[in-house]
Amino acid sequence: MNAQSLVDNTLVQIELPGPQGDDSMVVGFEPTWDIYPDAQGDLHQSDFVLGYQDFLGAKSVFNTPETQDMHKMRTNKYWHNIEYQKGWQMALEKISITSPKKTEAFSQKNLKKFDWKRWFLRLGAVGVVGAIAFNLTGCYPVTSKVSSSDRATSSNTSNSNSILDKVKQRGQLICGVNGKLPGFSFVTESGTYSGMDTDFCRAVAAALFDDPSFVEFRNISSQQRFTVLQTRAVDLLARNTTNTMSRETSVGVEFAPTIFYDGQGMMVPANSGIRSLEDLDLKTVCVTAGTTTELNLADAMSKLGIEYTPVVIDDTDTLYGSYAQGRCDAVTSDRTQLLARRSTLPNPQKHIILDEVMSKEPLAPATIGGDRQWSNAVKWVIYALITAEEYGINSKNIDTYRNSDAPKIRRFLGAEGTLGSDAGLPNDFAARIIKHVGNYGEIYDRNIGKPLGLERGQNELANKGGLLYSPPFR
Repeated sequence: MNAQSLVDNTLVQIELPGPQGDDSMVVGFEPTWDIYPDAQGDLHQSDFVLGYQDFLGAKSVFNTPETQDMHKMRTNKYWHNIEYQKGWQMALEKISITSPKKTEAFSQKNLKKFDWKRWFLRLGAVGVVGAIAFNLTGCYPVTSKVSSSDRATSSNTSNSNSILDKVKQRGQLICGVNGKLPGFSFVTESGTYSGMDTDFCRAVAAALFDDPSFVEFRNISSQQRFTVLQTRAVDLLARNTTNTMSRETSVGVEFAPTIFYDGQGMMVPANSGIRSLEDLDLKTVCVTAGTTTELNLADAMSKLGIEYTPVVIDDTDTLYGSYAQGRCDAVTSDRTQLLARRSTLPNPQKHIILDEVMSKEPLAPATIGGDRQWSNAVKWVIYALITAEEYGINSKNIDTYRNSDAPKIRRFLGAEGTLGSDAGLPNDFAARIIKHVGNYGEIYDRNIGKPLGLERGQNELANKGGLLYSPPFR
């Protein structure tokens, strides 16, 4: 079989022959690092095609229950193969399939052939006994074209396969952020990143390296954010992303604890006369594509029986630019985002945010699913920020607590016990975080409270009437 990458300024094409060697099927996609990092390199052909076919079988081309079940079993069996994942993801991100019928025929007549090819590779690499052992455990040997560091991880893999260890070896965290949202992540006039999400990334870097600067930020669009996790282009996603059931079950990411509780709102010109959602009947609303915001808007308007025209826009800057230019009568997003973006408009006082809240938006960092060690490390960094505020420990008084006699403080700061090392972190990881970045309250006040004038509300500690709560450090 011939799989070839042809790279020009706009498109990479993968050409797959028809089942009888006749007209080929061409799949095109953009050759960007965030969609397919190895687009210009060699393809591990059979595994890539298997993943591509199985996505088509599960999502688009095949529609019989028997075929659906077959693809489900194949997905469970091969998911630990990185090239299989790439093929699956490529189908998800595809731009065009010029011959879907040929895709079906090609898949139906070549499944067994590819399976035998995979067995040949295994037998050649590890022998009959090794192949049987790998088959029984559901794991597969690494080929010469794919390094073990690229292979997907799960909770029962060795620690060397975890993103946590890869980040340590690299000496730097790669964090995916919005990059254009004041209060959460944006680039200041001095060229540095600022915001609550970026401070959380710095907290992870501080925990691992005792230096919050050991992090690389990459601006990620809402459409790209889960792809970059699945392809491991970033280690961690901290991009004002809502935790939902489908994202954890279908998309395959794992959310850390919520770091900001928000809700969807609506912004309109103050002189528009619009004061409620009902006033938007027969109006236009600007909304970001590929987000829960778009779905929540449709739900809210349907419930109220309101007819409206959504103006769906991919880029956040374009979204608010279109609203400012009058292309739409209103713009919807998380209320904090509306508040932050209003401050960047030419005349902020000429815009108001309606009182109605359309949804729950628990914003949380996310990691790739199945890597328990890495997700645990990220999770307890968040809990450390919350616990530090609960204990009254901050960046200014941390040194006065280092010699505390209180057992819970000593455990928390790593003066005794092995809580940190048991999680693959330094024992003093919490102390490092507080010293360099502060506690949750300090991060909130620095990025949200003072700049945006937003009260803590639900983002207050649970013992003060909010929703922030950490399990005990013991």
